[in-house]
Amino acid sequence: MKRKLQLGILFFSLFIAGAFYLSSNHELVVTQRAMTEVSEGVNQGEKATSVPLQSLTGEELSLGDFQGKKVYLFFFTTWCSICSEQWGQLEIANQEGMLDDAVIVAVNLTKLEHRVEDVRGYAQRIPFDNVTFLLDQDGEMQDLYHVMGVPVSLLINKDGIIETRVDGFFSIEKMVERGMFK
Repeated sequence: MKRKLQLGILFFSLFIAGAFYLSSNHELVVTQRAMTEVSEGVNQGEKATSVPLQSLTGEELSLGDFQGKKVYLFFFTTWCSICSEQWGQLEIANQEGMLDDAVIVAVNLTKLEHRVEDVRGYAQRIPFDNVTFLLDQDGEMQDLYHVMGVPVSLLINKDGIIETRVDGFFSIEKMVERGMFK
């Protein structure tokens, strides 16, 4: 009985010492905390990974340039009829004020287009101005985000964390149901 009590006290003491150590600012503990923070990736719950892409104005941008803002990341092509329907849903969301504190980063899968000029003309027909168009000319973002078909939509919060990913059409009703842009 005495031995069990001694072991119990020993384990309790080690537990308390470990708790104090983990809450300390020791270099090893700080390193471990940093390693357990949100990892970078392309899946829900991860910090959105990005590569620099050229915008329609020739500027090089990446998702990191939008840090601190909600981002609706939208992969599309000009010839995709479902993508056109998705733009219609985004227009409704914009008119209803759902996009007031968000930016739309539209990534065109340019290697699947006939000409870059087609993308420029397409972008001019989008009826709202809080859209940044990026050209994925080599398919690097497409590969990174495993985009097999279009459209693909991702909502990235102000901290750069992917909250939602939808492959295919994403209706305004589903956006509201999932609490997007709140």
